[in-house]
Amino acid sequence: MKLALPHEHGGTLTVVGAAIAGAVHAPHPLAALGAGAVVAAAFFARGPVEALALALAGRRCVADALLLGACLVFAAVGGWLVWRARPAVAAIALACAAAIVVASAIARRARQHRHPLVEVVAMGALGASCALDALAGGVASHAALLAGAVLAVH
Repeated sequence: MKLALPHEHGGTLTVVGAAIAGAVHAPHPLAALGAGAVVAAAFFARGPVEALALALAGRRCVADALLLGACLVFAAVGGWLVWRARPAVAAIALACAAAIVVASAIARRARQHRHPLVEVVAMGALGASCALDALAGGVASHAALLAGAVLAVH
């Protein structure tokens, strides 16, 4: 039984790096890490969502369902950490997480998920999530946006 984990190791490192960068100078680092957890959960949920869509067509994979459940719990805990400090940012983080999963499913269904433009935009968005993490942690908006822009370009 093979688990549907992301193959984009650079994406994993970018999500983790963005969360750490967003939390380093944040007055509320747990909230910043919570926003990072929401984005990471969405990043890791993409595979199980696709696998479960295939399961509806006849293939069963309990491990993918468990991984998706773990991602939902991880996102809920992260969202709660953000909500405690910045409720409006928590709503934005959860909306961004949903957008990650939906955009990935659309790109995969169109068989464009490995197109260079799609990959550049996706990696840029993962880097830009640093701004969301920093905002959740209470960093001033201009500094958070600058950090997100730097990581997005990187």
